[in-house]
Amino acid sequence: GAGVAESASLEIGDGASVELEAHDWVVLDRVICCYRGVDRLLANSIGAARLRYAFSVPESRGLRGIINRAFAWLENTTNLLRGRPCPGYVHPIARIERALAQAGFQALRRQTVGLWHVAVFERPAASAG
Repeated sequence: GAGVAESASLEIGDGASVELEAHDWVVLDRVICCYRGVDRLLANSIGAARLRYAFSVPESRGLRGIINRAFAWLENTTNLLRGRPCPGYVHPIARIERALAQAGFQALRRQTVGLWHVAVFERPAASAG
């Protein structure tokens, strides 16, 4: 690939509570929707982002939000009945973006892809450099 494999590392842990090293980019692709305590996850992961923070979550607004909440309820109920509880959540996107704004990030790009909201936020100083 891109010649970065030797500098990559993988650690397993709870992103809401483990100590995270600071990195230029933090990407949470389909991660936030697995957390009940989303505020702890956001605080910890945003604190590790130097320049950019990207995330994807189920769309929480409008018709897509209604559909996603119905899907989450159905999937959560089915998993519970099967004895494999692994709940998913449709968190308000405004709550996530507010946490990023409070940490000094601004939206660089936002897009809805199917039932998912995908966004990249950037610290303003990063765009000047």
